[in-house]
Amino acid sequence: MLLEKTAESTLMVNMSFSGLTHESRIKRAVLAALEAKLCDRVIEVGYRVEGTQKHEVRTSQITVIRLSTMDWLPLPRLLARSLAWLVWTIRSAFLVRSLRPTMIQAHCLAAYPAAVLAKFLTGAGLMYNTHDLETERGGWGWFQRKAARAIEQPLIGFADRVICASGSYARWYRDNYRIALPAMVRNIPDARYLPVADTQGVTDDSPTLRGNLGIAKDDLIFFYLGAIGNGRGIPVLLDAFARAPGSSHFCALGYGDFVEKIQDYASRYPNIHYHPAVAGEQVLSFIRDADVGLCLIEDIGLSYRLTMPNKLFETRMSGKPVIVSDMPEIAGFVGEYGGGWVVVPSADAIAALIASIDRAEIARVMAGAKPIPTWEGDKAVYLEELTHVRAASRAMK
Repeated sequence: MLLEKTAESTLMVNMSFSGLTHESRIKRAVLAALEAKLCDRVIEVGYRVEGTQKHEVRTSQITVIRLSTMDWLPLPRLLARSLAWLVWTIRSAFLVRSLRPTMIQAHCLAAYPAAVLAKFLTGAGLMYNTHDLETERGGWGWFQRKAARAIEQPLIGFADRVICASGSYARWYRDNYRIALPAMVRNIPDARYLPVADTQGVTDDSPTLRGNLGIAKDDLIFFYLGAIGNGRGIPVLLDAFARAPGSSHFCALGYGDFVEKIQDYASRYPNIHYHPAVAGEQVLSFIRDADVGLCLIEDIGLSYRLTMPNKLFETRMSGKPVIVSDMPEIAGFVGEYGGGWVVVPSADAIAALIASIDRAEIARVMAGAKPIPTWEGDKAVYLEELTHVRAASRAMK
């Protein structure tokens, strides 16, 4: 049963057309709002995927509701997905109406039409919390981008606040839709939930990537974190490390479509490894004896070209340097804060860079690194924007 709303309670609803399983940006948004007492209850609305609960009570203040869709119908994939989205949009909007929230956040373009409808049905304040450049995703064709923009452009003005994950994203929204410049709230992890080696029960005997994979202590570990899929440089990394010295290891830690490809390379090259994902709060302690992070974003779409992924921040927060591709935002980050190398994302260029890196080079690069931004700074921006959204709610007037 859903938590009962009282006259004194303030409910925030977060909407995402997803299974709501690994969404770190949503988690940060929820916890920050609760800690700042801008709301006292949160309900997250997504859709049901295999292995998840329809109704999940995470804490006394946070509940997740996953709606069933009609994606099981024997239809062509695109048609089935479109029908599932339409069913979810209608069902979720009327569910939110019954919840009577004070604030609504849409966390992707697919959830935004439902959030706009729910705003009109409830009078709640609305934030469009974009995670990407929503209409310019990698792998989308011309028709998909046009259709997405035909939805987003006329609806974006209904949001009381829009926030973006990079400065380039924010400028794109301003210039293309002629709206006020959205606030920038980057995908910076909350350090409190990313333990380091000497905190939160981590000991010398706690599992590590090196230990689990049996890699010699003198060898270098170049690690990749996160979704193992298209646009992340996985094929060129595999080709580069296939020709790298045996003492330089590539370790992919995560999940995704390219796992089998990595496992195939790992069966043929002893310096290439795959490790299943670990819980987010365990990541930094797990990689504490690794050496260099990898963030080789490919230029497969404007959203990728201008991205500032959380794994970039997560790697630097671990005290490790990072290799990034020559995309504007991530290369600019390394240029400003140091702690890494910029490379053209090709197998030849990566292989040459790997061959030049040893522990002395790592020490040299990290000696010149500057402190990176923290979530506390961006959280203040987010909370200010959310305060405006709360004030815009008819329920607060």
